[in-house]
Amino acid sequence: MKLYIKDAIDKYSKRNPIRLHMPGHKSRDYGCLCEDVTELPVIDNEKAVRLAERDIKDILKVKASFILTNGSTSGIFAMISAVKGFGDKIIVNRFAHKSVFNALSLFNIEPVFVADKIIDGLPSLPTEEEISLAIENNPTVIGAILTYPDYYGRAFDIEKIKIALKKKNKLLLVDGAHGAHFFITNPDKYAGKFADIYVDGAHKTLPTLTQGAILSVTDIDLIDKVKSSLDLLLTTSPSYPILSSVEYGVKYLYKYGAKQYLLQQKYLKRIKDKLSAEKIGFLQLSDGLKLTVDFLNSGIPVKKAISVLEKNGVYAETYDSRYVLFMFSVLNKKEDYDALYNAIKEITQLKRQKIKSGFYFDGKRERKVSFNKVGEYDFECVDAENAKGRISAVNFGIFPPCYPLVVAGEVITEKDIEIIKNAENTFGTLNGKIKVVKL
Repeated sequence: MKLYIKDAIDKYSKRNPIRLHMPGHKSRDYGCLCEDVTELPVIDNEKAVRLAERDIKDILKVKASFILTNGSTSGIFAMISAVKGFGDKIIVNRFAHKSVFNALSLFNIEPVFVADKIIDGLPSLPTEEEISLAIENNPTVIGAILTYPDYYGRAFDIEKIKIALKKKNKLLLVDGAHGAHFFITNPDKYAGKFADIYVDGAHKTLPTLTQGAILSVTDIDLIDKVKSSLDLLLTTSPSYPILSSVEYGVKYLYKYGAKQYLLQQKYLKRIKDKLSAEKIGFLQLSDGLKLTVDFLNSGIPVKKAISVLEKNGVYAETYDSRYVLFMFSVLNKKEDYDALYNAIKEITQLKRQKIKSGFYFDGKRERKVSFNKVGEYDFECVDAENAKGRISAVNFGIFPPCYPLVVAGEVITEKDIEIIKNAENTFGTLNGKIKVVKL
């Protein structure tokens, strides 16, 4: 496996250089920092990165790929920036990641919402019919930016949605933060087969450092616009360990991923069989590296299940009042699954009870001010308990999963206040206060 970036860095490190250049740690005093270097002619990092990106492009079968060191968020910003000249509106799934809304706000693009319902405690997925209707009602939209697959491991019919958009000559942008592994595990459903521009969150499921991501382009006419956007938005001092790890992650999955994925499926089947035998529900997902367990409908309080898991040293990706989400990768070992299996055995011994659904919101929203007009109003910060019926001046919610509970311009409900007051982690609020429009 040829790793251009790592080879270039290693070649320099082996010289035991006296580092009279950035960065300031000089590769001393804080663990092994020898791979954290700067742009030097002797290393020719730029050439190494270009070669790595060329290989990634070929592996993913796209027209261009760019390694990102600021996560999928930077890719989302670059996508929106690249297409902003094509219109002032874009179709968005209502429960998109907050970075999508931040990008739309920055570039003054109005969202046209689809998939705005909550079904069985989860955001609905966009459909071909919703996309077609949104275009019909908003014929000047740029296209759509959609989350695929979603945080919980579900995927919509991307092929049908692509066809619906293409019929009207509209673009498909994809936030694939959770789908980087699909090019091996679900090649027929991989975003790269359908999207015009999309981002892969490599660090989420590939053996890659946090913040490593990839922005890819399949429409050759958009490459220059994407390059210009990246030049405008990205740091001029990228982390070379992150760059190197993204190249490694993609090439590792390409070389070993198919075999390793089958092994993960074998281990995971034992877990699913145990859950089924104990009548504990779980979602049927497109993403084979996620397991979303429905404890509430099984009569097991989620907090009690989490307590048992953590007592056994098992930590889930996230949980709410109904579901617990487990994320795997091709690097998980049999002992990881054994630990989860043993924890689930213990969970099954918990007393079952009828639990009233406490899922945190119903998806119904009243909008009083358009998304990009909110900034034209004066605002004030009020205590959460005084925000009922007010128009939110910001996007706010809980994380994970980091999609807004309330989007700027929407009316705040009593349920929203209850959720924010009881949430462990929130965004868009400050010390229990919410920014609202001052009318």
